[in-house]
Amino acid sequence: PDIIVSKDTNTPLTNILRSRGLFLEWAIEFYQKNKDYYKEEFSTFDKFKLLFNLDELKMEQFKGYCIAKKLWNNEMYQIDKSKIAVNLKAVLAFIIFGPNESNEIMLENDVFIKTALKNLDKAELIFKN
Repeated sequence: PDIIVSKDTNTPLTNILRSRGLFLEWAIEFYQKNKDYYKEEFSTFDKFKLLFNLDELKMEQFKGYCIAKKLWNNEMYQIDKSKIAVNLKAVLAFIIFGPNESNEIMLENDVFIKTALKNLDKAELIFKN
């Protein structure tokens, strides 16, 4: 049977931040300021994926960066906060490790991928019968 998955939507804030390149701009600046630390602390993608998180301080720094660029809405930020953090982590993964690793970060939070993995056993049963 088909499984219906509701489209995961972003607020306009997240879409504008992405389309105007603010995730990338901030991540480049952030990484340049902390390059030596991140090269040493997260020498492999697996370590980065497992251990790196955008804590409140980093999120506040990003928020300040966006406010300075006159692109911010606190209400929308609260709705999309976790998605914004994932976008930033994925962009940092792109800068440090490359596009495949960036995609891996994004896909592990994709609602379609999560649903497919959750229902993999059901799909196997269908093919066996």
